[in-house]
Formats: sequence, C-alpha cells, structure tokens
Amino acid sequence: MNKKVLIIGGSGFIGRALALKLKDEGYLVRVFSPSATRHEWPLGIDPVNGYIADKRILSEQVKWAHIILHTASTTNPKTSLSDPVHDVTSNLIPVVELLELLKNENKKLIYCSSGGTVYGKPIHNPIEETHTKQPSTSYGLVKSLIEDYIVYYNRNFGMPYLIVRPANIYGPKLRSIGEQGIISTLLYKAHKNEETIIWSNPNNIRDYLFIDDFAKGLVSLMKNKSEGIYNMGSGVGVSLLQIIDVVQNILNSPMHITFQKVKVKDEPINVLSNKKIYEATDWKPEISLEEGTSITNDFLIKTLNN
Repeated sequence: MNKKVLIIGGSGFIGRALALKLKDEGYLVRVFSPSATRHEWPLGIDPVNGYIADKRILSEQVKWAHIILHTASTTNPKTSLSDPVHDVTSNLIPVVELLELLKNENKKLIYCSSGGTVYGKPIHNPIEETHTKQPSTSYGLVKSLIEDYIVYYNRNFGMPYLIVRPANIYGPKLRSIGEQGIISTLLYKAHKNEETIIWSNPNNIRDYLFIDDFAKGLVSLMKNKSEGIYNMGSGVGVSLLQIIDVVQNILNSPMHITFQKVKVKDEPINVLSNKKIYEATDWKPEISLEEGTSITNDFLIKTLNN
C-alpha cells in the first residue's frame, strides 16, 4: 500500500523538494500550506490551502495521512530575535496542538528541526546527536522545545516519531529573492549587481548540505522506518569566507560585500556528524559544495531570464 504523506509547509524550499522526491518514490503526497494551490504540482501531489493553526482543516488532513511531515517555520534566527513571542505563538503552540491531534492516532510525525541552531556552542566537532542542546537564539530554542514535546508525546502516548536535524540546506529555489540562505543570497545579489550586507563573522564555520542530498537522506530514513533523532549534514566545515570564494570562482567576478556588526549571537563553528544516519541507511552526501553552488547558480540564471 502506498503511504500517504501530509507535508505541512510543503510549499517552502524544503517542503517542495521533499514532496517531489516522495512522489517519485511512489508515495501519495498532500501539500498543506497557505499558498499550496498557487504553485504547479505534478500528478500525484495534491495541494491544499490552509494554516497549521486552523485545527478544523488540519484535523481533516491528518485523518487522510499515514505520515505527517512537518517542515514549516514562520521565523528564522534573525526574525526570532526581534519577536520571540511571535516565534513561540506561531511555531511552538501549533505543533503542540498538532501533537494533541496525533496522540491517539498511531500516525508517525516527522519533524524537520535544525542542526545548526539547537546545539548552541559545541563542546566538540563534528557534533553527534547525543550532544547537549544549549541553543543561542529563540529560533533554536523553539526548535529544541518542539523536539522535547515530540519526545514527550512519544513517551506518554506511544506516538512514533522521527526528528531530523539538518545542516544549512541550500540549492535551487523557485523564489530566489535573497532573503534567506547565504549561498542563494550571494548569487542573487551578484546577478542583480547589488551589494550583499552580511551580519555574521566571516570566519564562522558551518556545515552546508545540498537540497537533493537532504531529500534523499530523509527518504532513506523513511524507507528504513527509522525513529528517533538524526543529524543530516555534509560533515565538512566551511567558513563564510570560503563560501564567498566558491561563489566568486563560479561567477568569475568579484562581488560587492559589506560586513556589518553581528546582530544575532552566532557560534564560531557548527559541523554535524553523519555517523548515525550512515550506520542506519548507508546515506552520505553526494554533491560537493562547488557542484551544488554551480547548480544553484544555473537555476537562478534561468529563473531571472524568465
């Protein structure tokens, strides 16, 4: 029997990639988001407009599905800092209400968390899943609390779950507007001949994962019927300055970049261990940073030309 997967936030960058990958793998997919029907979807993906906070509509979609895949977020690390109350009310509370719908349904919840923000300042790198969580931002704290609630509902109600903690995911976007994700932002600003203002330490080291590799990794966990918590990253640390060099080499031209005083508390290094997911599924990333950035750039050029 084909598994029915409901993707909450399925119109976003990550959700859309997962919807397309799951459809190709034979799953029946339903995308649930406020703008689901505004996008074109291939046969096998059913778009439904709705907000996660609308419990009546959400309840109908949950009844349809076998697996609920949550990829939605209304904030990012920067916006969560300016309005932490909104971060809690629009992200944490709706998930707790979702858990209440699921607690007696015996349906699996898969939650896309954040490997880049839930750990905080690491004691060692690469970071394993057993590492203490000490998030430095409201964004990471809310992600961490959502994880804790999911584990709580599993412990008390037996609700099956899978939590993935991805690194910084990048790749082709339908709407590359340069608002989130350093690689797409640098490329977009360069093609627009605009200045890129960066509010982070240029020596900060992060883990970057191409979107197709992420989708393959998550599907491998689903097929393996894995449960628990898994990191997903490249396992390789790259500084912001190195990212800039990669982009400039691909564009074969310098960029207009200005570094400003850091506004968001940023840890100097965050690299994820892939040991657990590799042992469970044999998954490992296939796309290098240079190749992934080049693919992203090619897609952006086509998008801008159209």
